[in-house]
Amino acid sequence: MMREKAPREVKGGWVVTMAVLLAAMPTSLRAQTKVGPDFSLGVTQVGQVRRVALPNGHIAWPSGPGYPYQRQLYKGNFGFFQYVDFVLGIPEGPWTPRVFDQEAGDTVSLGPAVAEGISRYVHEGIQGPDWGPCLGSRGMYFSGELLAGDLYPDSPEPEVPIMATSTLPETWPYDLYGFRRWPGAWAKDPETGKPLSGVFVSDQDLFFCFTDKPYANRTSLGAQSYPIGAKVECQVHAFADSYAEDVTFYELDLINTAVHHYRGVYAGVFCEVRSSKATWVGDLVGYIRHGDDGMGGQSCRYDMGYWYKRPELGGPYMGIELLETPLAPPGDGIDNDLDGEVDEPEGEKAGMSGWHLCQAEAEDATGRWISYLERKDRDLWQYKVLSGDTSGLPADLKNHFFIPDPNGVLDPHFDSPATIAARHPEYLAPATFLVSTGPFDWRAGDTLRLVFALVMGDDLEDLKRNA
Repeated sequence: MMREKAPREVKGGWVVTMAVLLAAMPTSLRAQTKVGPDFSLGVTQVGQVRRVALPNGHIAWPSGPGYPYQRQLYKGNFGFFQYVDFVLGIPEGPWTPRVFDQEAGDTVSLGPAVAEGISRYVHEGIQGPDWGPCLGSRGMYFSGELLAGDLYPDSPEPEVPIMATSTLPETWPYDLYGFRRWPGAWAKDPETGKPLSGVFVSDQDLFFCFTDKPYANRTSLGAQSYPIGAKVECQVHAFADSYAEDVTFYELDLINTAVHHYRGVYAGVFCEVRSSKATWVGDLVGYIRHGDDGMGGQSCRYDMGYWYKRPELGGPYMGIELLETPLAPPGDGIDNDLDGEVDEPEGEKAGMSGWHLCQAEAEDATGRWISYLERKDRDLWQYKVLSGDTSGLPADLKNHFFIPDPNGVLDPHFDSPATIAARHPEYLAPATFLVSTGPFDWRAGDTLRLVFALVMGDDLEDLKRNA
């Protein structure tokens, strides 16, 4: 009884479209599926937009017109999230490794470290991303019994396991007594806050775990990166009901497995958005920290970056909203939660502390394509962008990653959407942005919580209503 599988009907349309998606997966993903038995793949199959999740920092993987999985497009409309990547950074500190520099004849500090999934390709012999599945995930976080080939016979990657999915009990691991167990969290009683065993949070939940150790250990290659010791348990929630069908929720528990007590930690969510017309013409980006609730009510806190097309082109609005962030350090003198009070005794959520265009790869003035990910100081500029700090940056990096308003006034934490629109009057290539939160302290063994949502809307007001 413990290992029996109940008969289950699989709808043919779903099988065909998913097989097409797997067939269209880029070579880099196929290579990553070969790294070991702990890799898995998850797909949400409810709501207006369906997501593909991977345990390597790509918590929303591409599947748009180039990968004919059209439900990735919001209501069949123009835009889709090409990538959504989780980013985590720490500054230089007593925890920073030192390596011997032959030119200097002494040891040198490796500086800040940023674990990210933005680096998707090989640069100078360094394979991105910094994240990968936790060792032992197969058996601990998913069963490995249900493979892509079991559901999708035409899949070119039949050996890829399906990650723990609430609607697919075959994907659940076993407990010590041989019974299936759901590895993620149950829904909570809204009054008591206690878990409701056997009750899922949404119509379809995904659960997976990833870490930067040992994947970010590149000091032997002469790169700046080194592992932070972060373990991330991620749960994805998708709803079929109309009240939340335009939103996908991500709950991340950030666990410090290192021996260090980190300070000045920042987390972020980076995305690239594309049009179903395979063009960046008319793309614009912006952010909103607070405003009316979209229904004529009171002011609301949004903490959201978003993408849209110029009004004359039409199309949806697509946003990333920070819903829950760690507490900011006490006594920082900042009204982090924008409620008009500084340093409340109960603590303040850090909220959205930064928003940047963050084009990690872009064209220069001559039309030459430049990848800033290939630089040896990649972790340095990434942490500076996360934290909103321009000090010590070379002029080219400062000018590229920090965008002042039309009057030349620079807010190092928030780029100017007006200047971005003026600099890119025809097209924005690529259409990216990074939302960040911090700083916060992270002691050894502690768990921090970050919750965000991918939100869709027909226009800005609809986006705010859905947020």
